[in-house]
Amino acid sequence: MPHAGRPRRCSELSEIRGQIEENREDLVSKVRQFSEERRNQDAKEDRIARSRFDYAFVAACVLFTLENGTPAQKMGCGKWIDHLRNNTNYGAAVDPYGRMKDAEFLEAFILKCAPGWDWRKQTQDRSRAASSTTCFDGTGGLDQNIYAAPITP
Repeated sequence: MPHAGRPRRCSELSEIRGQIEENREDLVSKVRQFSEERRNQDAKEDRIARSRFDYAFVAACVLFTLENGTPAQKMGCGKWIDHLRNNTNYGAAVDPYGRMKDAEFLEAFILKCAPGWDWRKQTQDRSRAASSTTCFDGTGGLDQNIYAAPITP
């Protein structure tokens, strides 16, 4: 017959500690699996976030800057036009041979990615398309006052 008191508690504690260790290992594996799934889901959401409208918005900012910007601001537009033309499926669909003028390409690109969006009207209203005189700050980057985040080349 077991003795009442301390020896019995020690054996129960060792059993409980063993169960805790088993549960801890199981929990660690579940946390790793969940974090990996979450990382994959976040990456997928990031890819989806680069939607057609985001491309159209960047194209509208570039076109607005080409039309209304200073020469220093216009210099930063080339890399964005090249990115939209060469690194997006929509750019390849609009101008597969790269023969269109930049302004024509951007207009067609905007119509392809966001049909029915009147970005010029929104620049006059200043509701979303541009919140300053141009979308570019003259250093080749987007101005900080822009509502939507750009797609980096």
